[in-house]
Amino acid sequence: MRPIACLTAMLAALLSSAACAQPVLKVLADEPLHFGMQAVVAGWKEAGGSAVSIQVAPSPALHKRLLSGESADVVIVQPDFVESLKKASKLANSDAVRVGRAGFGLAMPASTTPAEVNDVQSFRTSLLAADKLVFNDRSSGNHFAKVLEHLGIAETVQGRVVRLSPSGVFQRVGEATTNEIGVGTIPQIVADSRLRLVGPLPSEFQSYIVYEAAALAGSQPSARDLIQYLISPAAKKLLAARGITE
Repeated sequence: MRPIACLTAMLAALLSSAACAQPVLKVLADEPLHFGMQAVVAGWKEAGGSAVSIQVAPSPALHKRLLSGESADVVIVQPDFVESLKKASKLANSDAVRVGRAGFGLAMPASTTPAEVNDVQSFRTSLLAADKLVFNDRSSGNHFAKVLEHLGIAETVQGRVVRLSPSGVFQRVGEATTNEIGVGTIPQIVADSRLRLVGPLPSEFQSYIVYEAAALAGSQPSARDLIQYLISPAAKKLLAARGITE
């Protein structure tokens, strides 16, 4: 091999090795953020940011993992869990920032004709017409159960209610062949190709999950840069298109 060609090959090998050695940022995020965070990370990398590994799980599970000693660079969870991590000295010396919030909506199988939820009356009518109403067995599902009470139809639809885990709701409705309506976070509905977002809950009954991002103790310096990117106009646009709004 000629000296110049040899030198070129060595430089290429060194650059490739440096790229591979670039540290990967580990991000722990609540499940409804997964679709939006994938888009944000793609934008971040296009802007020259470092590689990112995203792991998703419910906020309580991520909180428990971090308290148990798991390490990561950035966590994006609900504010109460951020505050708890701060008290446990799990955060770096930086303030948490609000990333956005996820509202709840109605979902139906993508192949079905969507119900109408233009106002409270059409919302109520569509719920009464459903063969099954599927919502989760967590606090947000308890909130929807109270919505049914406020609408005065809780007893009427009681026999048609199916309560499952959050992921179980999307699984069931996505595979349904009858007129089933599911309730879940809008980001998770729009991310699932098996589902059609019928619409958000009426404002009178809407509930939101707020998310904050924070750098964790011992995190890489670029963790703070990623958090700043998360609240940039470009990132907010990407998140809003996937159901995470301000």
